[in-house]
Amino acid sequence: MIDDKAADLGKLLTLEQEVRQAESLTVLTTLICNRSRDIVDYTQAALAIRGASGQIRVAGFSDIAVLDRTAPLVTWLETQLKKIDNETVFLQPTQEECEAVADLIPDHILIMPLRSASKGLLGAFIVTRTLAFSDGDKSVLAHLGSVYGHALATHSNTPILVRIRARLTGRRKWAIAAGLLLVSLIPVRLTAVDWSTLS
Repeated sequence: MIDDKAADLGKLLTLEQEVRQAESLTVLTTLICNRSRDIVDYTQAALAIRGASGQIRVAGFSDIAVLDRTAPLVTWLETQLKKIDNETVFLQPTQEECEAVADLIPDHILIMPLRSASKGLLGAFIVTRTLAFSDGDKSVLAHLGSVYGHALATHSNTPILVRIRARLTGRRKWAIAAGLLLVSLIPVRLTAVDWSTLS
């Protein structure tokens, strides 16, 4: 039992090191999609990344070398990714939501937002499998999510306006809008300047 835990920890540390040393976003995508299976068992995994437009798009799948952007599963996943906000920890689409792609994915799908402290929401890690995800699985995935979010931040050149927009969701957006409205209602005293006295 102790040997198994030591082996699992060794795999986790090895993966973390490889992810942090990834030379490009392409290498990072391949590592995340394929090597995460060493830590948490899954049938298929995908990585989605926030682009310059602010939209989160699927960048790669496990065991697939070339991504088909027109595939129904890619379109469906990107629709689900629009539901992620600053409050989302894990997103688990309902069975009704999965009906459109029921023949393409196993029974259980978990979507985990990837964030960094400095750049906000950067993407999502998606895993599917036939067995339900336990709390232990989610805990390990949450740890991997923090590692992956940090790694994505080092390869991300997301424009500052996109980063600001990503952070302005839900209550925060409305609080700032209300604050700006209140500031605009404050009367400002205007004074005229006699330019002839300044010359």
